Amino acid sequence: SAVAAEHETIRSCVHVLGHASSTGSMLAAAAATLGCVSETGRRDSIIGEGGVQSLLPLLGRGDDGETHAARTLCSLAIDSGSHRALSEGLAAMVSIASSATSATSAGEFAPAAAMTTIHRMASGGVEAAQHAIACSCEGVSLLVHRLNGSGVEQRESACSLRHLCGRAEAQ
Repeated sequence: SAVAAEHETIRSCVHVLGHASSTGSMLAAAAATLGCVSETGRRDSIIGEGGVQSLLPLLGRGDDGETHAARTLCSLAIDSGSHRALSEGLAAMVSIASSATSATSAGEFAPAAAMTTIHRMASGGVEAAQHAIACSCEGVSLLVHRLNGSGVEQRESACSLRHLCGRAEAQ
């Protein structure tokens, strides 16, 4: 069936992402494939197979693998079930998101995806993710800095900060 084939695709991609001999192009293809599967609504299956943990090491590479991983993680972040695992990669996401200019160009998919992931984590209601962001000076600084950006950036950052401001560690 299509569902069984999709499940095997997920397992194969996670395996490629975790295999030391995988080349950069193999990693990028596996990350992109997981992104496509995520967009079909199979986020829970990807999360359950360890997809978040498999994608996180691609962040910070500065290549196509990073771009596809950031976009896929952003898609997975729609499901708050991914937020605990995503919090393990917060420092890398903040670093990538910080590299964006306030007006994101067409070639800067990774920074925009990383920033959206951070917003989803901040507003998702998952204790571990909100704790990680609130305890990250760099993460909070990034959100505050984006209050100087476009109207959309201001609105998104204000919403994220509102979700974090009641936390003791953010005081």
